[in-house]
Amino acid sequence: MPLLVSTATALMLILTEHLSSSAFAHGDAIKTTGWQPLCKLTQTLGKIPGLAKGRLAHLRTPAQTARAAALKIEVYALNKPDAELVQVYQALASVLQQTSSDAANALQTETAKAIEATYYASDMYGRTGGFLNFLNTAQTATTQTGYCLAGSSENHPNSAFKPAECGNDQPSLAEHTTDITSTEQTETGFAEFTTGNHADGSGNGNNKCQLFNTGSSSATEVFQTNSKVTILGGLVSVTPNSVSSTWKINDGAQLATGGAAQKTNLIGKTYNKVKALNNAKYPTYKEAEIDAVKQAAQSPNLKNILTKIIKQDSPQTEN
Repeated sequence: MPLLVSTATALMLILTEHLSSSAFAHGDAIKTTGWQPLCKLTQTLGKIPGLAKGRLAHLRTPAQTARAAALKIEVYALNKPDAELVQVYQALASVLQQTSSDAANALQTETAKAIEATYYASDMYGRTGGFLNFLNTAQTATTQTGYCLAGSSENHPNSAFKPAECGNDQPSLAEHTTDITSTEQTETGFAEFTTGNHADGSGNGNNKCQLFNTGSSSATEVFQTNSKVTILGGLVSVTPNSVSSTWKINDGAQLATGGAAQKTNLIGKTYNKVKALNNAKYPTYKEAEIDAVKQAAQSPNLKNILTKIIKQDSPQTEN
């Protein structure tokens, strides 16, 4: 799991002393609308390494398969006495060589997208999951008077927080080709991202978490000023103020418009790189040689090549 950024790391060290005991916990709690979407984000990002592997395999294997089939057909054609039949085999081999070349070129492009998407997704996965699991570890699993991650109606969440479903596990590396769905990554952000303030300053969520204490130079406070700070690569902004505290996803703004994030921070880059990997579409290449040959035999390219050969041998011949 990637290391957390220095801001999050320092925050964790400071919070450890205070949040491990409910006696020191006060300030607002983070609503479920503020932390559950981040857990869902880790679930989505955890699929990216396996998707990247699957996409690359989908191109790498057909490129090798088509090339091998083309070479076999070319060798096979050498033993045929019928010149016209040889030309047909050679045309078929040419189509397979082109398929191999196309798949190899697509593989090169997809490799760059896969590396970038995996890097940014893993970085964000580690930062987000690490921070949320720290907050969960600092509080208890059963009802206490202090907590930072709230449950329903801003009460103590009890066991509602599931570490394994919130980035507290290594992302799955199992190869797959299942696209990220339009509900996991929308045209405006990731699942359940909303633009409101997710720090609860009233009712059950008040006087729970020291994270939102008004910042001051006092050694007992987490933040030294009450100015807004951005953490987790731009994913969250926090205003430490007991009167008007805030916890906002992407600083309270919509992450993307029309499927593109404009910000160049980590969450913006992560959104765009995941989108690019997920949206990349290529022809359906066959992974078995016999299937690749059948596909080539039905390709319009084969007819075009044969037509050119016929015209060369018989200039007056029409299609």
